Amino acid sequence: MNASPSTKELKMRNNLKHTIRVGLDKNPDFFKPLAQRLEELLKQKKEQRITETQLLLAYAGLVDEIVEEQQASESKGFNTDQKKAVYTSMKTIFGDGAEDATHTLYDLISGELNIIGWENKSRVQKDIENKIKRYLRSKLDNVEAKQKAKDLLDILIKNKDA
Repeated sequence: MNASPSTKELKMRNNLKHTIRVGLDKNPDFFKPLAQRLEELLKQKKEQRITETQLLLAYAGLVDEIVEEQQASESKGFNTDQKKAVYTSMKTIFGDGAEDATHTLYDLISGELNIIGWENKSRVQKDIENKIKRYLRSKLDNVEAKQKAKDLLDILIKNKDA
């Protein structure tokens, strides 16, 4: 069955919105820019500044970017959602050195992550946060490192089963 372009657009838009909404909570550094681009595309459509064909191509580009990010993370050995999300966050800080930085970070906190129920133990969480903060101080000032450590701890908790 061949769907009309407007039906295809609606399906793609809804699928993208859902994927981004779910992803924003678990991997905000990757999905937030995608959400902003999707909103901009929807705004352009509403103002009739973009054709349906251009919109479908832009949607396909967003989907490709999501798939490519997943594949790139997996090719570097980050095969869980948690590790992919941490790697994405580390890319915003370390750029090309993010792969090594992510492995180093996991080496630093692996003991705490192996504690059963670590996500419910405030002392263990504080230890994880402090280790992350100390590591991030090599690239960020103390205030930024503290905030990013909190953000990364939040990502670790939200993706604990992944």
